[in-house]
Amino acid sequence: MKLSDLVRKSGGIFLPIALLNAGLISDLYWQLRQISDQRSNLHLMVTVEDAPKAQAEQVETKAKALLGDLVQLAKSGDPNAVAIVKKYNISEQPAGAPNP
Repeated sequence: MKLSDLVRKSGGIFLPIALLNAGLISDLYWQLRQISDQRSNLHLMVTVEDAPKAQAEQVETKAKALLGDLVQLAKSGDPNAVAIVKKYNISEQPAGAPNP
């Protein structure tokens, strides 16, 4: 039995091609849906990570201000401040200087 005989007996080639197209379209839809979900998850992760980063920057700014005040206290002669500065080897850094 030849392929052409099988096609004539089954009523044509339309149904197999239609089924193949339906399968390909459903697969494409599924892949696009997965990409959309992954994009949404990535956006959510970036948004969630921004809050702790901003909070860490605020803590760092406040800690630098506190250390600056401690160094100023030590320079003014406060014995406790002098002891802390010497114990932890704290030095005054110019504004904008990178952390070691």
